[in-house]
Amino acid sequence: QHDRLEAKVKGWGMGNESCLIDRRIIYGSPASDSTWKMLDDFLFTIRTHGLGFRVRYGDIGGLIAVGVDSGYAAQDVYQYVKARSRRRFFALKGDDGFDKRIIHRETFDKKFRARLLIVGVDTTKQVIYDRLKITEPRPGCMHFNQRADAEYFEQLVSERIVIKRLRGHPRKVWELPAGKRNEALDCESYALAAY
Repeated sequence: QHDRLEAKVKGWGMGNESCLIDRRIIYGSPASDSTWKMLDDFLFTIRTHGLGFRVRYGDIGGLIAVGVDSGYAAQDVYQYVKARSRRRFFALKGDDGFDKRIIHRETFDKKFRARLLIVGVDTTKQVIYDRLKITEPRPGCMHFNQRADAEYFEQLVSERIVIKRLRGHPRKVWELPAGKRNEALDCESYALAAY
């Protein structure tokens, strides 16, 4: 966003079972190096695993990939991920269409040559909504912790599928009702793509 970054650390297990580990809102302009420094500080924090051992980026059980949405402030995002490309940082950009794969296409931006993954966001959102219906631990189940408050869940399920006429043809699209926020859903979509 113009005044902040929203970040999430997500854990993945067997059978695509997942768990929210941490999330943070980092206030500051994406044009400011200090904002990206705060993101690094958050991402590279040494965290304590549920079994009690400490994990840092790059360790087994630590971060294995980082995806950053380039839909806003793209040049700042490309510069940030390019400098960290050896650590598996990627720029991500959403592409509409229910027929798209999660990673729809891979390319590079023209200026920084940062790796850019085009994400089928309609597909990721459908996968997330389907997985949210799973109520017991099994493949695909999503687990949450105390970092997920009521506002987080409101954002996570803020969009709905509607039928709109586009170029004279009915088409399914995800719609965000006026006045609603969807950053939690966007972060979840891109965490799935990074995985």
